[in-house]
Amino acid sequence: PPGAPAGRPATLASALATPDVVRCVVMVTAAAGTIAMLEPVVVLQLAAWGFGPSRAGALFGVAAVVTAIGNPLFGRLSDRVGAWRLMLTGLGIAAVALPLLGRSTGSSGAAFLYAVEAAAIGLVVTPSLSFMAGAAAAVGGESFGLSYGLYNVAWGLGLLAGPATGGFLFERLSFATLALGWAAGLAAVTAALAYSSPRSAPTPPRSPA
Repeated sequence: PPGAPAGRPATLASALATPDVVRCVVMVTAAAGTIAMLEPVVVLQLAAWGFGPSRAGALFGVAAVVTAIGNPLFGRLSDRVGAWRLMLTGLGIAAVALPLLGRSTGSSGAAFLYAVEAAAIGLVVTPSLSFMAGAAAAVGGESFGLSYGLYNVAWGLGLLAGPATGGFLFERLSFATLALGWAAGLAAVTAALAYSSPRSAPTPPRSPA
């Protein structure tokens, strides 16, 4: 792949100076934070509605089935339409579905909208692996381990910040208000990433036949 000569050691500074690496890190952090924020908050909201653990388990079960079925399809779709375009679409759908989930008043509606939210996050996460591979190739040299290390850091930051922030706000705001405010932030991130989109999405290197 084009970039630094093979064998040149990649550095954290060179990876973070690559726009596509930064774009992917921001995207993954936003997606992970969103789905992680919902996991404890939705359970608390279901309890406030008087629904027991069985309905909460069914909600997460439906989302898990949708994600398991959707991820292979999202991978194939990413090959056709491009990883970056699919990632932006997924983050946009997540921003639109989130306020609707916040205003749902029953377990059936919440299960459906949570499944939509989980599928939207899948639209981000599945193509992001391929996108990061192309971004790592642009860094050049021995950069794949470093780039995917940054990917895991981004995912970890989202998993850490999402539940903590969501739980803190849930104690002070209604679920509907929390969902609407989070969706506004998610929409702003989506718009900023769309504005800074690469002219052509990076293509991961292929192994020789």
